[in-house]
Amino acid sequence: MEGLSIVLRSCLDALRPRFLGLTLLALFASCVLLGAGVVLLLNPLGQWALDGLASIEQGQLGAVLQTIASWLLALKVLFLPMLLFGVLWPVVAALAVLFAGFFAMPRVLKFLAQGEFADVQWRGQTHWWQSVWVGLKASLVYVALWVLSIPLWLIPGLFVIIPVLLTAHLLIKVMSFDVLSEVATPEEMRVLLKQNKATLWSLGLICTVFSLVPPVLLLMPVVCALVFARHYLLSLRQLRAAALLQPPKVWG
Repeated sequence: MEGLSIVLRSCLDALRPRFLGLTLLALFASCVLLGAGVVLLLNPLGQWALDGLASIEQGQLGAVLQTIASWLLALKVLFLPMLLFGVLWPVVAALAVLFAGFFAMPRVLKFLAQGEFADVQWRGQTHWWQSVWVGLKASLVYVALWVLSIPLWLIPGLFVIIPVLLTAHLLIKVMSFDVLSEVATPEEMRVLLKQNKATLWSLGLICTVFSLVPPVLLLMPVVCALVFARHYLLSLRQLRAAALLQPPKVWG
């Protein structure tokens, strides 16, 4: 319930006028990317896929493959959107996460630092290029795993489960580093990254599922930045408070 509460509160904050420009920029970029993908990829990829399925159906590659090909050809109205999703979604998701980390996160942290987390000191010691490297590396791994997992999508249910899990993992990797690199010391980063794995995954999964809802999708770059920033700032405040309560070490 805590994770859902953080997400809902962040959705409301994302509607503030100060974040409207980021939302409109994300909307414009999404429209351009999706429009280009539909125009450039849908027809050639769809025809290539249907020709391949027809060859399998008429060939000698086994009864199972022929049955699957026949089934997909019969459902080609559904198959083509699935194909487009499979090609475009990892690109859209990776760019959205990088946008959230590089553009939305600094403004989100400034907003939270001026309000409910004004008491949390910023002690980050990393450089900007480290954040860029972490984001690009995580995105490349995400796209590679996405491509490798596509054959598993023929198993009922995995077409939904695998993309959600991969996208949630990408969010956790990028957002965690982008927040903590600004506000936490290296030692605090190590401690917080090992804590509350279940909460982190719940936040990542909730954000990913929400991003599949078209109206909410437009807010998700800002929402994701708000969600993970709020979670880690709260955890960092608690960690530092607990450290202050510990008795001093006595050296013999």
